[in-house]
Amino acid sequence: MKLLFYNELDPKKIPNFKKVKSFLEADDFRSAEVKKVGNDLYRAKLDRSNRLLFSLRVYGGQTYALILECIPNHAYEKSRFLKRDAPIDEDKIPAIDALDEEHAESLPYINPNLPTFNLLDKIISFDKAQADVYQLHPPLIIIASAGSGKTVLTLEKMKEWEGDILYVTRSPYLVHNSRNLYFSLGYENENQNIDFFSFQEYLESIRVPKGVDLSYREFSIWHGRQRV
Repeated sequence: MKLLFYNELDPKKIPNFKKVKSFLEADDFRSAEVKKVGNDLYRAKLDRSNRLLFSLRVYGGQTYALILECIPNHAYEKSRFLKRDAPIDEDKIPAIDALDEEHAESLPYINPNLPTFNLLDKIISFDKAQADVYQLHPPLIIIASAGSGKTVLTLEKMKEWEGDILYVTRSPYLVHNSRNLYFSLGYENENQNIDFFSFQEYLESIRVPKGVDLSYREFSIWHGRQRV
């Protein structure tokens, strides 16, 4: 089994990760103490208190374990991906020796040269051109055909920024769709204050300074001073 990592997850900060990684790569689920904790969600035991959450996907006949997050101190209720009303009692969940790979969801594409995946409302693996653009630093203009992934790249790039962020587009539909994509699957970023506006909404948000309207004569005088 091959492993792919959520791009916002730092494996270096996960305790005992190398050991569990070697177990999963060798399909040694018994040693990793793997248990199923949700719909297509599994956990492996890192140590006495911490757990590794992952999911399964298939591409090109190869099964991938998508490493989603580290769950510290058995705090399943704080997991971004586990949405459960009832608490998880690990002692009542049997360990499994084999994963249900036959029913794993297929992915449309996996870049074999990337060890990570991105995530909006679904798993995203950038191709080479997309990955090259993703590594660039702003200011940046992306020009490509419809369906090439411009919106996805933009939204994922925005996740790297901090402070006040504004997403503006002409299409109200795209504003609504982009906002939903950005915050899908419970995504949160405490370091951002982000707004999604259509161009019309953006214009309406600008405060007009107090004053009086120009008369035609005043405008004509001003216009006559301008040089083209």
